[in-house]
Amino acid sequence: FCGPPVNGSWSAWAPWSACTATCGNGTRFRVRSCNSPPPRYGGRECDGLPGETDSCGTAPCPAWDAWSRFGVCSKKCGGGERVRNRVCAVTGMCLTGSSAEVLKCNTQACGAAAVDGAWSPWLPIGKCSATCDYGTRNQIRHCNQPSPTNGGRPCLKNGREIEVRILQCRLTGCTDWSGWGEFSACSASCGGGGNRGRVRVCPVPGQCGGSRFDVQPCG
Repeated sequence: FCGPPVNGSWSAWAPWSACTATCGNGTRFRVRSCNSPPPRYGGRECDGLPGETDSCGTAPCPAWDAWSRFGVCSKKCGGGERVRNRVCAVTGMCLTGSSAEVLKCNTQACGAAAVDGAWSPWLPIGKCSATCDYGTRNQIRHCNQPSPTNGGRPCLKNGREIEVRILQCRLTGCTDWSGWGEFSACSASCGGGGNRGRVRVCPVPGQCGGSRFDVQPCG
């Protein structure tokens, strides 16, 4: 016996699934069925979709703390390791990166002769720090000809691998400024706390010593 057509109707939504992420960006989903009632006797199917998704876990993920210093090498020769560590602000919740970083060290063969470091020639002197009158220039050299290996001594007692010396330089005398212009109106009419200013011009930009501005209190 066939009755009149019965159109399908959706059931209530099922509970949301667990989120795919605990922080950052995740998704969750839920489903429903076209069974309350199901379509019968030629009735229409339910309109819409049987499932939907939603964003979840959008809170920022905890960050790593700063790296510790690298530890001492685990071996004096033959290939050792230096390790540094960092801690997640919330244990187990930092989703990217590692809690440890390892560097190879003391890779020379055991019993190899120590090689003391020696300085390279001085590199070309840098530009003068001033555009006129007196300034300084830097010159550097590196402890890399050769670099200290196999426990050899560094070039300096403090272990630095670079040395800088500062040389004085003198260029042509600085160009004279033009005369000062008129002061501007004071920024305050009374009660103090105001400023007024004036400017001067350098005939050759960058070749005059001092500032082109002069600011004084007023009001």
